[in-house]
Order: sequence, then C-alpha cells, then structure tokens
Amino acid sequence: MTLMLQSPAARAALSALESLNATNPFEPVASVGYTSAGRLLILADDERLSDVVSALAEKLSIAVLWVASTPPPANAALADTELSRGQVISLEGYLGAFALVWQAGAAPAAFDLVLDLRQKPHFQM
Repeated sequence: MTLMLQSPAARAALSALESLNATNPFEPVASVGYTSAGRLLILADDERLSDVVSALAEKLSIAVLWVASTPPPANAALADTELSRGQVISLEGYLGAFALVWQAGAAPAAFDLVLDLRQKPHFQM
C-alpha cells in the first residue's frame, strides 16, 4: 500500500482530494426574486400541448406557438388560448423577460416564462 501512495498518480489524487476537502462548501441561494405578469409562451409540436394548457390555463395567461407542420390538436382546452402557427425566428431573454420574434419584420412579443415542449428545445442547459 505504501508503494501505491508514493506513485505520482496517487500523490496527485490525494492532493486533489485534500484540496477539495479544504474548499468552502457552496451555499445555495434561498430564492430568486422577479416580478411576473403571468404571461407564458409555450412552444409545441405534439399532443402534450393540450394537457399542459389544461393544467396551467387558470393560473397563467398562455400564448402558444405551434411549430409543427401538422395542425394543432383541436380540443376544448385550447379554445380560449392564443394560438399561432409558425417558427421561432429569435427567442432571447431570461426569467421574467423573454422576447419572441416568429414573423419576419414583426416586433418582439414579450413573455415572462417560456415552456418549450419540442423534442429539441431552443435553450440548451
């Protein structure tokens, strides 16, 4: 065992563990504050849209951008929802302040939140 601890790789690993142990632990932020008007943009291209709108419609003002080539689902959950068909030209922003352009030459539409239900989301983590 003593021979293994004297190898350069073992010393490097031990040094890294000691350094990690000596660092101060990260303190999580308790909360992040922002003001929301409750305006949610949903980007969708499949049938999950209906269930999501049903679950959130009473709590938020919802706008949907349907990005599939097929027609959006036709059901009662979407009857009172702002629904547009098109593609994302640009979507930028952060929590509480997103801007969507989906028609060439149009002014950006403002949203507090974005829920991207597409297989390949616009924002990558």
